[in-house]
Amino acid sequence: MVLDLNFCRRKYGELNFRDETSHSNDPVIERADPRNPLQYARQFDDFLSANGQFTMQAAADAFRVSKATVCYYSALIKRLPVELVTWLERAEDPRVLGFLTERRLRPITRLVGDNQILRLKSVLSTLSNELSDDDRLAEELNAIIDRL
Repeated sequence: MVLDLNFCRRKYGELNFRDETSHSNDPVIERADPRNPLQYARQFDDFLSANGQFTMQAAADAFRVSKATVCYYSALIKRLPVELVTWLERAEDPRVLGFLTERRLRPITRLVGDNQILRLKSVLSTLSNELSDDDRLAEELNAIIDRL
């Protein structure tokens, strides 16, 4: 199988061209919010899941990022608790997105078992304290902390 990088870039949002087979001016896919690390990671995950033959390097080439970037973001989806991944993918609040960055979450993905849960609870508790003025977000975050 030959990997057509131009097709991949169009389909997965790097260049965001129109679909050449249709007459619509709509882009093929909307690009994920680059500030939301889980939406960005989901693009890589979807690309890799689309065909079992795609490698991390193929994804890196298609999105014009390093292979390490693809690995770091993929680890967020694979190694963080599902509840947190789901919640963070839907997050739109700039305070949450500014606090729970890929760089802050990356060390947590390297931990396993109780060490990961304890570190994750610590980080989420810090964020919850900063969000104390927004009861809805703080409650959602505290519910995730309780489920961990």
